[in-house]
Amino acid sequence: MSKKQSKRKVVETKQIKQKVKLPKELIIFGVAILVMIIGVTGASMAIFSHSVTSNQTDTVQAGTLTIAFTDRNLINLSNAYPMTDAQGTATTPYSFTITNNGTLKAKYNIYLEEDTSIAAAKKLDKTLIKFSYQKASGSYSTPALLSTLGSSLTVEQNQTLNSGASITYNFKFWLINTATNAAQGKTYKAKIVVDSVPTT
Repeated sequence: MSKKQSKRKVVETKQIKQKVKLPKELIIFGVAILVMIIGVTGASMAIFSHSVTSNQTDTVQAGTLTIAFTDRNLINLSNAYPMTDAQGTATTPYSFTITNNGTLKAKYNIYLEEDTSIAAAKKLDKTLIKFSYQKASGSYSTPALLSTLGSSLTVEQNQTLNSGASITYNFKFWLINTATNAAQGKTYKAKIVVDSVPTT
């Protein structure tokens, strides 16, 4: 091979390396921009969000309130079989404890946030689901249809928790015993949401 051919090959090799580097630089630049966008979005959520949603999380924060969820947090009735009230109230509860870490009393609301990703044809109707809950060491509420909560699905509203105090809730959900075969293969999913408002 002549010196001229050898030089030409070296030049061509350098050009190929430069061409290969270009996409890598673009990818790094693109990833950097994406990280910045995610960081800004996360910061905005931290500033403006005043509610907390359970989603398989052990401990979460809402204002001055700390909510500790025990074991299961996402309500999931999938392939559920019909139960009587006696059977439903004997199931394992969805439990969580709210603690006020602030120096003032705090008011809080508890409601359910449905999973909207489930297609209507695959979703269990709220008229087929019953629930009962216990506040602190009190008795469980009388079993009621989920549909009785209305569109807001609010369970507790404007409840007050003193500074330094804690309160535990236990929720139970089940498919009513009169459900027909039409309920087979359908699912109901929701998250427990707690929001707080400081009060004097």
